[in-house]
Amino acid sequence: MASLFPGVTDPSAPPAPANLQLANSTVNSDGTVTVTIAWDLPEEPDIPVHHYKVFWSWTVSNKSLVPTKKKRRKTTDG
Repeated sequence: MASLFPGVTDPSAPPAPANLQLANSTVNSDGTVTVTIAWDLPEEPDIPVHHYKVFWSWTVSNKSLVPTKKKRRKTTDG
Protein backbone atom coordinates (compact mmCIF):
# COMPACT_ATOMS: atom_id res chain seq x y z
CA MET A 1 0.00 0.00 0.00
CA ALA A 2 1.38 3.40 -0.96
CA SER A 3 1.83 6.13 1.63
CA LEU A 4 -0.25 9.28 1.39
CA PHE A 5 2.91 11.30 2.02
CA PRO A 6 5.87 10.89 -0.36
CA GLY A 7 8.99 9.59 1.36
CA VAL A 8 7.06 8.37 4.43
CA THR A 9 6.65 4.63 4.86
CA ASP A 10 3.67 2.96 6.50
CA PRO A 11 4.39 1.56 9.97
CA SER A 12 4.95 -2.17 10.17
CA ALA A 13 2.68 -4.40 12.22
CA PRO A 14 4.04 -5.18 15.69
CA PRO A 15 5.62 -8.61 16.14
CA ALA A 16 3.70 -11.36 17.90
CA PRO A 17 4.20 -11.52 21.67
CA ALA A 18 7.20 -13.60 22.70
CA ASN A 19 7.75 -16.00 25.61
CA LEU A 20 4.06 -16.86 26.01
CA GLN A 21 3.55 -18.69 29.30
CA LEU A 22 0.89 -19.90 31.70
CA ALA A 23 1.20 -17.64 34.76
CA ASN A 24 -1.62 -19.12 36.85
CA SER A 25 -4.61 -21.46 36.53
CA THR A 26 -7.45 -22.23 38.93
CA VAL A 27 -10.30 -24.72 38.75
CA ASN A 28 -13.34 -23.05 40.32
CA SER A 29 -16.05 -24.78 42.37
CA ASP A 30 -18.55 -24.33 39.52
CA GLY A 31 -16.33 -26.29 37.13
CA THR A 32 -15.01 -23.27 35.24
CA VAL A 33 -11.29 -22.65 34.86
CA THR A 34 -9.59 -19.29 35.31
CA VAL A 35 -6.26 -18.93 33.49
CA THR A 36 -3.76 -16.07 33.47
CA ILE A 37 -1.22 -15.93 30.67
CA ALA A 38 1.80 -13.67 30.37
CA TRP A 39 4.11 -12.67 27.53
CA ASP A 40 6.96 -10.32 26.74
CA LEU A 41 5.98 -7.13 24.96
CA PRO A 42 7.72 -6.34 21.66
CA GLU A 43 10.63 -3.92 21.86
CA GLU A 44 9.93 -0.46 20.43
CA PRO A 45 7.32 -1.19 17.74
CA ASP A 46 6.75 1.41 15.01
CA ILE A 47 3.37 2.21 16.57
CA PRO A 48 2.26 1.65 20.20
CA VAL A 49 0.27 -1.49 20.98
CA HIS A 50 -3.03 -0.53 22.63
CA HIS A 51 -4.52 -4.00 23.00
CA TYR A 52 -4.17 -7.66 22.08
CA LYS A 53 -6.91 -10.07 21.06
CA VAL A 54 -6.39 -13.46 22.71
CA PHE A 55 -8.14 -16.52 21.24
CA TRP A 56 -8.40 -19.99 22.75
CA SER A 57 -10.34 -23.21 22.37
CA TRP A 58 -10.74 -26.52 24.16
CA THR A 59 -12.25 -29.93 23.60
CA VAL A 60 -14.34 -32.05 25.94
CA SER A 61 -13.32 -35.69 25.52
CA ASN A 62 -16.17 -37.44 27.37
CA LYS A 63 -19.77 -37.65 26.16
CA SER A 64 -21.80 -34.94 27.82
CA LEU A 65 -24.34 -32.27 27.01
CA VAL A 66 -21.51 -29.74 26.66
CA PRO A 67 -20.54 -29.03 23.03
CA THR A 68 -17.30 -30.85 22.21
CA LYS A 69 -15.51 -27.78 20.91
CA LYS A 70 -15.62 -24.29 22.37
CA LYS A 71 -13.90 -21.14 21.19
CA ARG A 72 -13.56 -17.88 23.07
CA ARG A 73 -11.98 -14.48 22.56
CA LYS A 74 -10.87 -11.71 24.92
CA THR A 75 -9.36 -8.32 24.26
CA THR A 76 -6.78 -7.15 26.79
CA ASP A 77 -4.80 -3.93 27.22
CA GLY A 78 -1.39 -3.81 25.57
